[in-house]
Amino acid sequence: MEQFIIFIIIAVVSFLFNRNNKNQQNEGKQYKNPQPRPNVPSPQTSNEQRQQTMRPVQKELRDWTENKNSTPRNENTEATSPFERKREELALKMEKLKQEEEKLKKEADIFSHQVERIKTHPKLALRFSQEDVLNGIVMSEVLGPPKSRKPYQRR
Repeated sequence: MEQFIIFIIIAVVSFLFNRNNKNQQNEGKQYKNPQPRPNVPSPQTSNEQRQQTMRPVQKELRDWTENKNSTPRNENTEATSPFERKREELALKMEKLKQEEEKLKKEADIFSHQVERIKTHPKLALRFSQEDVLNGIVMSEVLGPPKSRKPYQRR
């Protein structure tokens, strides 16, 4: 009993000292911004630096607008394109289902041939003599679980 009391006292004292040390460490830390600041031009930067940062964005914007304007738009194609896509998807699904159907038909034919072959073969006749039956009963008793493992039932 005394050992437990000593253990509890040591645990409480170490907890208090660790808590005090953590508080001192937290006060001494200088907090830094964990995320670096993005490279954004400040108001004091020159016009040349601003232009250099904006050139890639302007180029991408021009390319995008040229591509958008160069492709002719037909209102009917935009309206039917979702339907056409859906039709193509359904056609692909239909092809897959037909292939699967063919595979299943082949398997069914194989199984039907096996069933016919089993039906046409004569059944095996199992003939046991009295000695074989008695040997089977004896072996089941010998190889079965012991009587102590079987549940005891009173009548």
